[in-house]
Amino acid sequence: MKVAIIGNGRCGIEAASKIWHLGGSPVLFGRSDQIGTDFYLSNISPEEQLSNWLEMTTSWSRELIKFDKPLENCPTRSEYINDYLLPVYEYLKLQKTVKQAEVKRIHKRFLGPTEKVKNKSRLIDLFRVVYGINPSSEILNQVKENPEVFKNFDSKIIESLKEKMESYEDFDLVIDARTKNSYPNPMGPDKNFSINEEFLKKRSPIYYGIKGLFEVLKLEPDVAKDGIIVGSGELSLLAIEKLREANLKLITSESTPFLSLQDDSKEKAILVLNKYLEDYKIQKNEFSEKINEWKSLEDYIKVKTPKPEEPFSKLEVLSSSNVTSVDKLIDRDGTFVTCERATFRELRDSDIDYKWASDLATLSCDYILVLTGHNTPVKKENEPGLYNISMDLCLNSQIESITQNILSFFSKEG
Repeated sequence: MKVAIIGNGRCGIEAASKIWHLGGSPVLFGRSDQIGTDFYLSNISPEEQLSNWLEMTTSWSRELIKFDKPLENCPTRSEYINDYLLPVYEYLKLQKTVKQAEVKRIHKRFLGPTEKVKNKSRLIDLFRVVYGINPSSEILNQVKENPEVFKNFDSKIIESLKEKMESYEDFDLVIDARTKNSYPNPMGPDKNFSINEEFLKKRSPIYYGIKGLFEVLKLEPDVAKDGIIVGSGELSLLAIEKLREANLKLITSESTPFLSLQDDSKEKAILVLNKYLEDYKIQKNEFSEKINEWKSLEDYIKVKTPKPEEPFSKLEVLSSSNVTSVDKLIDRDGTFVTCERATFRELRDSDIDYKWASDLATLSCDYILVLTGHNTPVKKENEPGLYNISMDLCLNSQIESITQNILSFFSKEG
């Protein structure tokens, strides 16, 4: 079982480790030999704490490098890379499973996109991974090491040997684990643009995908008090966890947010949402005491004492809904989002503040964070044997799901 893994970020390294663990033959492609430079890790400071070791690692890679740190501890980015990711990568290099090259194209050796083979799966034809190579450094080293061989070569010939070229390797299966932050989905229905979104996105505070999340986290609190998050996937969960000080509205097409996540992430979502709920209940109790005290004041004191302000939830969830348009007004500050609730979608009761006055609402905000997922660079969704890893979903469960599908084609040796 020969498997190409494209991208040597966290996702690619874990996928290659899993294939090796299963007894397969992975080849991990990366443009450089540096790791930890994928978008997620590169936007976190070296000393910033991540989730605990259990969430940040996988059982198969821990076994591979004999990892022995307490899994409940939370590493910094620097510790995660140096104590875990780098040792896994170095282990894979020792097994000669790493290839430093930029992948240019992935396609079948012979079959066209819709071509079928009678009574056979398209897996009968291998995948061809085409990658660029730059022989300059190798040629220069050979000139230094073997000057006698090259002394009679014309300089033009030597220069021609340094020109960039392409090579290829064929594989049974391909896992595309490249960071897809360049391909975030829009906020409208069915991952299309909402009305005015494409026109306004370059001149309005609209942020997309994981890159947008990091940009929002860098905003000054006084200019980013009220935010709208569109989508309820893994990144949205991370956003509401990180943006605790902001007033947030979460717009999701799900009747219950985060219901489609894997079990471990779903449990985390319950904890995060319950934390918002607990804080809101505390504020309501405090308000109840203050308003009763205010009501008990003598009238002449009451008129001089400000009435306590009723608290509101820092997180409101607008479920079963889609964003249908985005607007900027000449006479009012802020960005305005119109969303509609599909009446055929089920609405569920919850302690979280699910606000709806009607099936149509317009909301103002300081910024919009669109976390509706990312497209994949290679769009061949129906190609058996070609898999994509998305950073919007739980990494462990994605790799487990992919390998279960792979094992339906192949068996582990021995």
